[in-house]
Amino acid sequence: MNIYLRELAVNRRSLVIWSTLLAGLGILMMGFYPTIAKEAETLEKLIAVMPKGLLAAFGLEKISMTDLLGFYATKHYLTITLLGSIYAIMLSSGILSKEESEKTIEFLLSKPISRSEIVTSKLLSFVTILIALNVLVSLVMYITLQAVKIEDFSIKLFVLLSLAPLLLHLTFASVGFLVSVFVTNSKTILSVSVGIVLVTYFLSIASTLSDKLGFLKYLSPFKYVDAVDILTSARIDPVYLAVMAGIFAAAVMLTFVFYNRKNITT
Repeated sequence: MNIYLRELAVNRRSLVIWSTLLAGLGILMMGFYPTIAKEAETLEKLIAVMPKGLLAAFGLEKISMTDLLGFYATKHYLTITLLGSIYAIMLSSGILSKEESEKTIEFLLSKPISRSEIVTSKLLSFVTILIALNVLVSLVMYITLQAVKIEDFSIKLFVLLSLAPLLLHLTFASVGFLVSVFVTNSKTILSVSVGIVLVTYFLSIASTLSDKLGFLKYLSPFKYVDAVDILTSARIDPVYLAVMAGIFAAAVMLTFVFYNRKNITT
């Protein structure tokens, strides 16, 4: 019995649906870029009179929507980071907990397979699915950007804007994976998982609205992969990379530890 392959087969439909959704929204949003670029002067005047708080929330005081990657960062990037993170944490939190909620854990434990092997297979499966999701969406968006571009854009920056969401998704997925050890009810874990993503997203927004709330950015992985910072610095901050790697490693390690010690009633 190969749990890894079974999980890939079971979740292929959700992968197709979410990839299509994210890519489709990206194509739809970027389809407006040629019109925006042609009306650049009018748009710049409109942005100039917008409240500073609103400009800060979307990073429009540092980047321009008339620039292709700037438009991409303010439109599609938000979609793939937010919606993609919701999918990632829903996937990872359900991929382990469902065995208990659906009572299939009895079947798994009756086989000559250890708990660590179960966790490893589940881990590899959601990592593979999230990599596939991001690669598929990034390929579609690269083709889309080439189709709507007016001037050439930086491939390096596009790669960074494609890599950053994957790192974010894996970070949230690892947290959801850990949570699933303690919460197995499907409805409860769904609420908890989505709540984690939404709360941290609003923390990232709040951190940009006031200097007094700036410290909140350290509590939100969304700020670790902020598109504006990536475009202006042409890199993903090494400190944030280390933090995300640390969260992933710690969450996965604790998942192994607690799952092996867990009293699973069959």
